Amino acid sequence: MTPDQYVESILSKYIVQTGPSSAAERMANTVGGKTDPRPPIPVLAGLLAYKSSWSPPFGDSFREYLSGMNPSERIDIGCSICDGGFEITFNTDSKLQIETSTAEQALVFFLLKLLHKLQTVGTVTAIDYLAYTKWLK
Repeated sequence: MTPDQYVESILSKYIVQTGPSSAAERMANTVGGKTDPRPPIPVLAGLLAYKSSWSPPFGDSFREYLSGMNPSERIDIGCSICDGGFEITFNTDSKLQIETSTAEQALVFFLLKLLHKLQTVGTVTAIDYLAYTKWLK
């Protein structure tokens, strides 16, 4: 399986899980009344692998593949234990930005970036996780 086919296989499972949901019901709040549910948060998509099949791991073919993805297929974060971690962000004009780490820092980079992403949608405690990434550069 080529790297592109591997990612497409994973994304096909991700896209199925992010489809419309009928679970949005009014919920009880702490005052005892009912309130409308929060709008759904974006589902984060990520890859965690032992080794990257792209050569070089975060080179031109990797970047070109990610740039060609439409918004519903995008990957937000990833980690290749042997090659490094990556975080993908999109500017307001949908331009792709990729930040990578070294192989030695891959797991810590991945964990801190993931926690930060979860924190922005309100599912992780208020700690400045990005402050811990400063030593990674």
